[in-house]
Amino acid sequence: MQACLIKLNKLLDQMHTVDDFLQGATALLGQDLSAEGGMLFLQNGREFELDFEMYFGDLILAQEIDVCEYVRQASLFDLPHAIELQSEGKFGVGVSILVNEELQGALVLAFEDKHLANEALLKLPMIKEFFESNIKHIDLEERLRIKNQELQTIYKIDQLRDASDSLDDLLVSVLAEVNGILDSDGGLVFLFDEHGHNLELKASVSARCNLTAQSIEELVLLSKQTLENGEIEQHSWVTEQVGSLLQVPLILDDRILGVLGVYKSSSEPFYNRHIALLQAIASQMDTAIFESLDKYKLRNTFQKYVSEDVIQEMLNRNSQNFMATHRQVATVLFSDIRGFTTLAEGLDAEMVARMLNKHLDAMTDIVFQFQGTLDKFVGDQVVAIFGAPIFYDNHAEQAVRAAIKMQHVQKSLIDGFAQQGFTMGAIGIGINTGEMVLGNIGGKRRVDYTAIGDHVNLGSRLCDIAKPNQILISEYTQSLLGKGFETLSLGDVYVKNREAPSQTYEVIYESTRHDFGG
Repeated sequence: MQACLIKLNKLLDQMHTVDDFLQGATALLGQDLSAEGGMLFLQNGREFELDFEMYFGDLILAQEIDVCEYVRQASLFDLPHAIELQSEGKFGVGVSILVNEELQGALVLAFEDKHLANEALLKLPMIKEFFESNIKHIDLEERLRIKNQELQTIYKIDQLRDASDSLDDLLVSVLAEVNGILDSDGGLVFLFDEHGHNLELKASVSARCNLTAQSIEELVLLSKQTLENGEIEQHSWVTEQVGSLLQVPLILDDRILGVLGVYKSSSEPFYNRHIALLQAIASQMDTAIFESLDKYKLRNTFQKYVSEDVIQEMLNRNSQNFMATHRQVATVLFSDIRGFTTLAEGLDAEMVARMLNKHLDAMTDIVFQFQGTLDKFVGDQVVAIFGAPIFYDNHAEQAVRAAIKMQHVQKSLIDGFAQQGFTMGAIGIGINTGEMVLGNIGGKRRVDYTAIGDHVNLGSRLCDIAKPNQILISEYTQSLLGKGFETLSLGDVYVKNREAPSQTYEVIYESTRHDFGG
């Protein structure tokens, strides 16, 4: 027995993890004691699980047996004792493993010879003492190693998050990293759709073959179960492709995002170190996904309204909720082609579309050039907002600069179509500044970022009365213009649906000395 203990001590010096040590020790004991097979059970979470096993000869102890029954028998007494094996003609011995007087597991050995089994019973007390005295020490070392690996993994995920251009890229990169760390064959991320109703496979990485539709359906069901239970779960033989599955909910504060999972093609379980690492990864991923989802939603919402530079500025302001409805002072611009409906009646549909597309593309580029937000197109009318969602003090000036540039560009478009033999109308522009309601506004089926309110309506009315090539602005807008802008007071002007007149100004852009090139 002394020789066996020397071998075990040597093994302890060579192994650096609890897994490696206990598996190697089980195999060594089986060989040294001439056992046909051996198993070591350790307590894993809420119940005993088969953490390590070694087989010798033709004996397979774990096949079609109740593992928990072996654990129960082996841990009944502190002293080694015989246990009943289901394999006919085999003799079993078992002993409990205690650490700090708490049951941590059990060792089970099987023999074909009853005499060998009895001899093992005499040797097991020393083996039991060896296990109990060393498991705690090596477990502490491994906990430190796992903690270090967790920190390294968290750092790596942070790097991947910074380097990823999209949520999809981030998820695929993280899953590839997770597979390497946990020795898994595949990884998956299920996230709720934009409405928060359906759980969908958002990303998957497989070292072998892609999962079938049937496998994915089964995994969706198990993912929902994991979310209902609210804790990490392990499943065996889920499908023909998934032998072992480990899943953890992705939850940030009270927001349920989805499920992160890894799987193996075989039934080999994931051990405690895998569980600890996956939980650490999930704790970083839920934050990364939350931020990425918000950024994706922000980009997806505003990319049709603002320039890329404005989107980047919005993404850099993580703490600001740009889609929340709020009141704010901003400037609105309305532009409309005069007489376009009449002109369109004399042209074929293809020419009308070509002319309109050319005009709208040019006007949109100008809105973006001057930091504006494209609200909407209403036929040939362009509606833009300046000073939202990113607020800047000179929003009124930027709106007027954009209007002047629009007039110049529209004149070039008119000349270009005239050379082709087509007539295109000039534009009239109305601009107003004031407090308005801004944000994502709409119903269940459609929501748009827009501005509403009386000051928005006034901008529209000024556009209605503006003559071709004319830019009309309100008194408030005029008061915010600095040097370089020339305006002419038109006095009090009555507009539709407003009882009181509005002090109105015309922008004299031909004579301005300001550089309106941007």
